[in-house]
Amino acid sequence: MDALLWFIAVAMSIALLRIWLAAARIASGLRALTSGEKPSSGGGSRLKTSMPKDPRALLDGGGLRDESTVRALRCKTPLSQTARAHALDAVDSWAVPFWETILLRDGPDYKRNQIKKPTASPLLQTVGVDVFRTASKIFTRLNAAHAAYLPPEVLEAAKSGPATPALPRFLVVSINMPAYTGAASDGPGYKYVVHLAVPPELKNDGSAAAALLREFLSGAAGGHGEKGGRFFDRFKVIGRLLPNGMTKELFESDFFLRRMLEAFNGKPMLWRWFGVWGDCERAGGVVNLNLDFCTGGRIKNRAFARGMPAGEGKALWDLSFTLEARDDAEMPERLIGGATFCRVHTAAMPTLAEDAGGAVRLQTGDSWAW
Repeated sequence: MDALLWFIAVAMSIALLRIWLAAARIASGLRALTSGEKPSSGGGSRLKTSMPKDPRALLDGGGLRDESTVRALRCKTPLSQTARAHALDAVDSWAVPFWETILLRDGPDYKRNQIKKPTASPLLQTVGVDVFRTASKIFTRLNAAHAAYLPPEVLEAAKSGPATPALPRFLVVSINMPAYTGAASDGPGYKYVVHLAVPPELKNDGSAAAALLREFLSGAAGGHGEKGGRFFDRFKVIGRLLPNGMTKELFESDFFLRRMLEAFNGKPMLWRWFGVWGDCERAGGVVNLNLDFCTGGRIKNRAFARGMPAGEGKALWDLSFTLEARDDAEMPERLIGGATFCRVHTAAMPTLAEDAGGAVRLQTGDSWAW
């Protein structure tokens, strides 16, 4: 009997070791997809990105172009626009993402060759960024009830007539993020909003990525939310903690958050699998896309509830978007746009509150605006 128990114990130990080694290989492969490097044969938990340790080296080498001269919208939070050359030292600011170091799909035969290359410049222009605190998640609507926190330029464009097949002036991407623990799908959180302007040259851009984006934007009035729809499972989000914004407090604030960063930092993720596709609407010259990360899950909620305070005023990270290319005719993928968040003090950001009638008010300091 003792021999049998010993044999079972040894067999279980070997099985657990094999599982651990397999998990290590998977994590190594995921990190390789992010960094563009070959998977390592050993373990390790170093967070990898495709960014150099100091992105200013790209500027010094002439490889980094700055689009910070684009006129920004009149946003409602006290985040200031900054040039990428100053983003590493900026506080409570936003900048155009460091797109030159984001790796996206390229052909031929991506499914077989798994080739990823640095993206071309973003198709849309980042013109505004907002970060709000919320008592519960709020989905943006392009109407008077949400006028308190939307830039006036966006509101005006949304009134410019009924939705038509013509390209819009703006794409507004909003993401609800949890700031609470537990398994609930709603509660106190943060609302990140990135405003992207559609440049006139997109209309005549002959690239496959531009054609895919034009189709997405012109068909947004249909919602893109139906399962089986062409774009239901194509919208990708790329979250990336940058080397200069990696703090020990953030990295060690939660075990699951650390594992998420190790596996998925800088990796394009289909939002349908990462969160919930809230809705997509078209009003006049604005396409409004709501994404929801407050989808329940005790472990995920706890990771972000711990990670956000740990990175308060210290984290440097970017958030970018793309549409998934499926075959050679749609390759290469190209970044739609995004933003770099420079050491934002989220606890000091204005608060949004929605009343029973659906009107959203904005609190800045001790005052409320409707």
